[in-house]
Amino acid sequence: MTAPIATRRNQRVRFKQADLSRALKAAKDAGLAVERTRIMPTGEIVLEHQSDEVSHDSAFDEWKASARKAQGYQ
Repeated sequence: MTAPIATRRNQRVRFKQADLSRALKAAKDAGLAVERTRIMPTGEIVLEHQSDEVSHDSAFDEWKASARKAQGYQ
């Protein structure tokens, strides 16, 4: 699906839904919780997220840290 976007000079910038889908998938794979998406008149895709929700630790790393803490380490 291609959606036209009007610009100030009456030109149309086109973006594909696949472009937006790829951007959202990349953000999700990076551990970001996207709260808002915007398509700018230039065709630029802007994803807004909360940076404090990013976790680079795996579930195992989190479990390991909590187990160490429960055993009195660190």
